[in-house]
Amino acid sequence: MISRLGAPPKLIKIRIGNCDNQKLWDFIRKRLLNSIDLLTNTDTAIIELN
Repeated sequence: MISRLGAPPKLIKIRIGNCDNQKLWDFIRKRLLNSIDLLTNTDTAIIELN
């Protein structure tokens, strides 16, 4: 679970699956990783990452 300090916790589930459109999956994965980096590099507390 990744939550911003002072905000309600937000549950993020990451499941690696098969995607027919590899370019689309790469784009989504890149955006997801960027979002996680943004969360972890700001005022956040990482409690649990499933």
